[in-house]
Amino acid sequence: MLTEQEKKLSPAVNLVVHVVVGGVLLWGMVSLKNVVVEWYNGWSKESSQKDARREAVCRSSAVCWGQRYFGNAEVDCAQAIERMAKYSARWTNEGLHMKLSQYRWLDSERAYVSYIGDKVEFQNGLGAYQAMTYTCNYDTVNKRVIDIKLVPGRL
Repeated sequence: MLTEQEKKLSPAVNLVVHVVVGGVLLWGMVSLKNVVVEWYNGWSKESSQKDARREAVCRSSAVCWGQRYFGNAEVDCAQAIERMAKYSARWTNEGLHMKLSQYRWLDSERAYVSYIGDKVEFQNGLGAYQAMTYTCNYDTVNKRVIDIKLVPGRL
């Protein structure tokens, strides 16, 4: 039950709770403050342990780890690839197609992932565009591009 002081301090955060236990409807008032304190003291420890286990399992899989950092890598790698063009670069991925179509471990111990794609064209000195295949080596821990490798052509 709430004390009179708790009721006065936070009347807007009191919730009426209805629970059915064994066919009997139980109800009462729960303070949101009490729920937050309980979560902080108990639930957070359990969830942080579960999160650590999930993190370890994910880090052991190139698929899971590559997908987890895909968004960061796509933005950072695209900017780095565009800077590699002598004249200009244009992306050929339309709509929801991704710039990075494949990924694999570069170094699983250091959490480096290689993201690979072929959705860019670089302009040459005559104004013509040539398709390029690129590999972006990405440090997922520090969220930074390590290296970019470019090869003319498509995958």
